[in-house]
Amino acid sequence: MIKYGNDLLLAKVQPGWTVDSDGFGLLQSTVTFKMARVLADTFTATFSRGASHPIAGFTQLKLWRVVMTEEKGEVVTIRADYCGLDLSVSERGYTEPQIQMTSAAASESIQSHPNFFNHYCTSIGGSSPLAGPPPPGGGFEPDTFLNPNRALWTPKVAGAGSVNNCQFIGFIPPQTDSLDQTPNIKAGVRSYYKPQLNLRVLFYINTEDSALELASYVGWITTGTKFKLPNAYKRLGKPSADGGFAGGINYTSEWKNNIKPNFLVTNCSVELYGTIYKVTADLMLSGLGGWDPDIYPVIAES
Repeated sequence: MIKYGNDLLLAKVQPGWTVDSDGFGLLQSTVTFKMARVLADTFTATFSRGASHPIAGFTQLKLWRVVMTEEKGEVVTIRADYCGLDLSVSERGYTEPQIQMTSAAASESIQSHPNFFNHYCTSIGGSSPLAGPPPPGGGFEPDTFLNPNRALWTPKVAGAGSVNNCQFIGFIPPQTDSLDQTPNIKAGVRSYYKPQLNLRVLFYINTEDSALELASYVGWITTGTKFKLPNAYKRLGKPSADGGFAGGINYTSEWKNNIKPNFLVTNCSVELYGTIYKVTADLMLSGLGGWDPDIYPVIAES
């Protein structure tokens, strides 16, 4: 037998290797090698996780998966997969975040509506509040000019040793035949649907400590900065008149100074991917005043 060519005592890179960019700074590459069958026992030592990419210019990519296949002629074929950060983002240590936004609506008590006591939400037409303040003694105000939605309250109880404030019972239908008989479309309304917005943030980071630090912040309040959230997403929840988007709801000056939306970290998972770390975090947008710092800790962010 006359042998020609390379004896393959060292793994030989084959033509056709590929590099794939996801557009956010993550590079993935597949390289095929040929190697002599007699070296198969050293397969795992030669191709260990974290080994550098064999092509100059891509050595920042590290091995994370490899498959060996026996071929004819005492040769084995090795398919090696590499991953890492593009040089454009590797210095800062993380990829551009990929954001997936979902929203839903949850039922809230009508008493939490911004226009319940007074007409604070200017994005909603009209000027009358839904219920307004209760009568001085509580109970029911029959004048539909003063109480157009027929809000009913418990009576105010005063005594020698205790005073109980009024509590809202509900909006009621017309009560008599002789007085106002106009149908009350708010009769029985006790709740309304409040939008709830969630962001899923995905990015890759190159150090274990940085990834696990992010995971430790589950249950904390964030502006989004710690989780690389782009500035455009930080505008969510703000009134349109104050830098929010067109659908951002506007309020009167009494409320405007109290509108400080932020996010609650409800989940953060970390997955080792080669020698880098895949971080997936869920951020829940707060209501108008932000998450309560008396209940949740706040991340110190610049």
